[in-house]
Amino acid sequence: MTYNNKDIFRMAKNLTEKKATELEVTDVRYYETRRGQGYECKTNKLGITIWNDGMGGQTYIEILSHLSSTEEERKKFRELGDDDLEKLIDEYEYKKQRDGNL
Repeated sequence: MTYNNKDIFRMAKNLTEKKATELEVTDVRYYETRRGQGYECKTNKLGITIWNDGMGGQTYIEILSHLSSTEEERKKFRELGDDDLEKLIDEYEYKKQRDGNL
């Protein structure tokens, strides 16, 4: 995915704003579906994955309770919406592109 200057400026601004969470995307795996592109995002938190099934729905978070840390942390992550999760993915992709790894 290639970004124009407007996208890069917007993502750089997002990187400097206060984050609602310490959750970060560490890897993204894209795959094709019959209706579009889906993706699985690994995070820096054990047992927490971000998904989009590529079928036209929202991006969502999967939390494996027995692997993730505290109930308070799990609650905070469950409150993240589609836009919040997409911003985390955008930040990851921006950093990868900026560093020449995308």
